[in-house]
Amino acid sequence: MEGDWTHWLPLRESGAQTDPVYARDPCLPGGRSSPRSRQCPAAARQFRGAARPDPDRRGRQESPARRRTAHRQAGQLLRRFHDAMTGPLVQPEADTVVENTVAGLDKHLAKAGDHLSTTEAELLRHLVGALPGCGPLPAGWLHGDFWERNLLWNGQRCTLIDFERSEPGPRVADFVKLATSLWLDHPELRTALFEGYGRPLSEAEEYALTAFAAADAASALAYGPRHGDPLVTARGRRTVAHLLQEGRL
Repeated sequence: MEGDWTHWLPLRESGAQTDPVYARDPCLPGGRSSPRSRQCPAAARQFRGAARPDPDRRGRQESPARRRTAHRQAGQLLRRFHDAMTGPLVQPEADTVVENTVAGLDKHLAKAGDHLSTTEAELLRHLVGALPGCGPLPAGWLHGDFWERNLLWNGQRCTLIDFERSEPGPRVADFVKLATSLWLDHPELRTALFEGYGRPLSEAEEYALTAFAAADAASALAYGPRHGDPLVTARGRRTVAHLLQEGRL
């Protein structure tokens, strides 16, 4: 990538937002345990090096207004990425992601063990179990690891990086990481992102987002404690606590 880009500086209020483990996080829709190297659509190339860097901005925390601008641009880029492959070529794989998410839940709940109470496990089972009832979810080519550390920002323009997890799937799955971390504290960034994306989530996608987040929490609590990873564990606990209180994201 041309120029000296610096990573977007994430907020420091929550450990989940500064979690370096996201680069190898197993908690992905469909129950995948490791990244799968997939060829990105040709459109992905236009998201690399989209703007020239400003070296003087390195290490700075952005203002709230500029941060909203960055997320709005990120939404625009993600929509173009999702639209790069649509229709019958990707819908079957999106349906498979839903099936695998539901099928893999009990395995994650078993591994999570005492890190989930009976009430919590039943809640996650209820939320994820209703996922197929959402019907066919809008499909596209997913980024696969969409969160702030994979957004680069030079003070004026935003670009996306790290496409190694890109693959077909339900579009809503790309919003899980932001929804379970950043958006809980900063709903204005959710608003900005969907302004850029060009449409809000449908009612079915809103429920699917909650269901995918529930599955992600189970996976995080199956993985984090076993691997001594307090950040992943904390992210899972926070999602469960929120779902217990609110019933949805």
